[in-house]
Amino acid sequence: MIILTRAVAASEVSLTVSAIRNDSEPFMPDARLFQYEHEGHGPNGDKWFYDDFRMSIQSVIFAHEIGGPDRPSSYVYLSADGEVHHAARPEQYTEIIPETGADKVGNKFYAYVNKLRQIGSRLYACGAGGQIFIRAARDNWHMLTDAVLFD
Repeated sequence: MIILTRAVAASEVSLTVSAIRNDSEPFMPDARLFQYEHEGHGPNGDKWFYDDFRMSIQSVIFAHEIGGPDRPSSYVYLSADGEVHHAARPEQYTEIIPETGADKVGNKFYAYVNKLRQIGSRLYACGAGGQIFIRAARDNWHMLTDAVLFD
């Protein structure tokens, strides 16, 4: 059994749904990300397909051409620990926002991140501790609010 948690439709023919499995261990990050592509663009030409991740999904968006017009639009998932997964096919990849998450070495313990948004061609992530991060390029995130937050 699964519990649906978030959903975003990119269009009338494309949808993603995040879920957690009912048999997941308590306090262990776990997500199943379903995607529907009416044209059958999934692996093996499937319309419905999914991927499992060891992350706690906090936010899901459909991002338009981040990084320029030659980059495909894709669903983007944000975990509480600052993992940003880009689900563009065939090239999927995950970035890490530095200084986020409760258990990472080197973070400042501001709090988990919980929202992801696209403004123009840039991605922004916000956290429960008042932190705001901006994505300058792939694997290049920096904090906008570092001058106003305490260590």
